[in-house]
Amino acid sequence: MDETAAGATPKAALTSVMALFASAGPGGLVVRRLLPAAVGALVVIVFLRLEGPQLGLYGTEVEILLLTLAAGGAIAGLLFYFAFRLDRDEAARGEAEGALRRSSRYFDLSSDMVCTAGFDGVFKELNAAWTETLGWSEAELCSRPFVEFVHPDDRETTEREATGLAAGGVTVNFMNRYATKDGRWRWIEWKAIAILEEGLIYASARDITGRKAAEAALEASERQTRQILETAHDAFVSIDADGLITAWNPQAEANFGWSSHEALGRELAATIIPEAHREAHRRGLEHFLATGEGPVLGKRLELTALHRDGREFPIELTMSDLETEQGFSFNAFIRDITERRASRELLERQRQQLIEAQSVGGFGSWEWDLVTGTIERSDELCRIYGLEPGSHPGSVEAMAPAHPDDRARWQSDVQATLESGAPLSIEFRIVMPDGSVRVMHSRGELVHDEHGTPLRVIGTTQDITERHELERAKDEFTSIVSHELRTPLTSIRGSLGLLESGVLGELPAQGQRMVEIAVQNTDRLVRLIDDILDIERINSGQIDMNPGPCDARELIARASDAVAALAAAANVSVLIDAEPVHFSADGDRVIQTLTNLISNAVKFSPPASSVRVSCSRRDGEVLFEVSDEGRGIPAENVETVFGRFQQVDASDSREKGGTGLGLAICRSIVDQHGGRIWAHSVPGHGATFSFLLPAPVGDVADRGPST
Repeated sequence: MDETAAGATPKAALTSVMALFASAGPGGLVVRRLLPAAVGALVVIVFLRLEGPQLGLYGTEVEILLLTLAAGGAIAGLLFYFAFRLDRDEAARGEAEGALRRSSRYFDLSSDMVCTAGFDGVFKELNAAWTETLGWSEAELCSRPFVEFVHPDDRETTEREATGLAAGGVTVNFMNRYATKDGRWRWIEWKAIAILEEGLIYASARDITGRKAAEAALEASERQTRQILETAHDAFVSIDADGLITAWNPQAEANFGWSSHEALGRELAATIIPEAHREAHRRGLEHFLATGEGPVLGKRLELTALHRDGREFPIELTMSDLETEQGFSFNAFIRDITERRASRELLERQRQQLIEAQSVGGFGSWEWDLVTGTIERSDELCRIYGLEPGSHPGSVEAMAPAHPDDRARWQSDVQATLESGAPLSIEFRIVMPDGSVRVMHSRGELVHDEHGTPLRVIGTTQDITERHELERAKDEFTSIVSHELRTPLTSIRGSLGLLESGVLGELPAQGQRMVEIAVQNTDRLVRLIDDILDIERINSGQIDMNPGPCDARELIARASDAVAALAAAANVSVLIDAEPVHFSADGDRVIQTLTNLISNAVKFSPPASSVRVSCSRRDGEVLFEVSDEGRGIPAENVETVFGRFQQVDASDSREKGGTGLGLAICRSIVDQHGGRIWAHSVPGHGATFSFLLPAPVGDVADRGPST
């Protein structure tokens, strides 16, 4: 050993001794407490050394000195040895206690649920996270086997896992459900290991209830998505980056004829894309994978698809891309639009037909949007108005360029339709761009939503200028007939009447016969003129209806009396079956209607037959019926007989007489009263003519004849 080391050893030893004296540990305490005893022992040893020989206790001085040194060294060595051991052990114990305190702090502060449990299945120690998560206190959790806190459905697997741990196994990612104090269940994920020597299980657990809920929600969402795709009315098809089919729902099976088992894994292009378009599809797929550009993605396209049987059909396709860790995939919804395209083509044909019909019929259509105030006209209506096709004025005043003198009435009628909901029907004049005046007739109806709110008015307009001119000419003709023909005929009839009566002398038999024929034909011509004048005046409103109290039985009796002579000549009986019904109407016009119907029935009845006339009440209306036993009316003529100059058989006018206007007059009179008239017949079994007239409850009563 060199000098430095030799010099350092005593110095180091001295430093250690001084440190031991100054130590707060048990070693320093022992040294300080035993030092007086050591000094006392040295004093005894010195005393023995000095007095021992005189007392005969020791031998030579050398022996005494050696004994003294040995005893002192031994005592000092033992003292310092045990002091150092005691101080070191105390330091180690302090470090262990510090580590234990730090470990306990980590144990309590951990956000995970940390615990120890015995092989007896009972918790031994738990950190605060258990109480925070489950609500149970540590004492409650340690009071009974932990399996009692586990969900009944999870207990068997939990016990099996605990048995495996007790056998020296390790638990990783084991999951079960634990009860909370408030009665709910929380999912717990475990990591645990058993220390067999200690008879303990050390475990760390984590609350994964939120994660499980998210997984359940994701699973439900995926299940719902699958159900939606399985039940969708559109075909759903997915392909991967290689163009191979990866998804194929039932509607795809129905649309394209391939089962899911057959379609999956096939190339889409070779499966549903017509051959003429396959290369374009493949190039487009390659272009997207190379550049990320997909011009068809996210757009609604109408394309042609291929069915398994080889036929092509129109589809509507919407495609989107999805990038995942595995690469790109492409999802498409596909709808078979065969029927829609056919409907669209039909609609276009019908639109063209409507345009042609409007052009041929001389009328145009319009639609007024009450929400936006815009009005759309058909091209034909624009032509009628002398405007450019596609003109869409934006106000009701511009709906029809009405003549200034008719504008107020037009606006009033339109407003009345909006307020009452009644159909619009109005005749008005318009001023054409060239300054000429045309007469129009517009009809329109309100369209409402499901709540009854008016949305728009749709209608048609027809140019009736020519018809208006014809009606004016007809009125002039009626005037001519009334004044220029009727007056001479009256004179002629009077003269022939004088000749027929013999006032001017007896005529030869042949001459008398000719005069009678002339009188009959003159009477027929007068009746024709009267009928023409009647029907025109009624239809034009020139004859006002004068309603008043009426007795149905009295009106039938008067009409029957009017045709009594005709019935007698034809050997036909007129039978009356009338209830005592009173109502309000123009009695003369009702008698005229009944007279025409009864006379027709008599004319077409065989001899010795009957004509029945009846009336009855019908829910606020009066029903009149006239039935005969004649040859009847063919079904195709039941409605046309009410037209002007209509006869079932052209020979009837020669054989039966009449003008062919009687039933037309009846319809006009009934219409003027707000009623309706119709005929019912079985050929060979007679005919029945019926008409209904309105009779409010206050009018239909057994009031007896009016005075």
